[in-house]
Amino acid sequence: MIILYLLLRERPRLRALAEEIGKRGGAGWRDPAAPAKFRAEVGEFRAALATGDRAEAATELADLLWYAAKITGWQRVRAVRHISWACRELNVSPQQAVACCLAKYSYRASRERGKGPEHRSRERELCAQAIGERA
Repeated sequence: MIILYLLLRERPRLRALAEEIGKRGGAGWRDPAAPAKFRAEVGEFRAALATGDRAEAATELADLLWYAAKITGWQRVRAVRHISWACRELNVSPQQAVACCLAKYSYRASRERGKGPEHRSRERELCAQAIGERA
């Protein structure tokens, strides 16, 4: 369960990013909808994986980790199992998955991030780099 260890280790950093995003209108750290959002992201990950687009699948994997970090209790254990499966399907290590999540959400929390396709493209690049791919 290295994913669980990594999530717990990086949780303070992820929380700080969520709070920064929350200041600009995002959900922030306390997100009662996190379990439902996680389930939706599983579907998005599967869809991205089906297309063969590894960079897109990596961005969805980052979202899985993001919402799993916000989930508490027994639901987190279930989320970790999904993430372990997603890492195997994408053939990335848990460390690469966490690096992808941190890269994507650090960018979202940064002052340079705006909205639009160019920013979505930058997130894809960051996630692709984190898993050793080209976007």
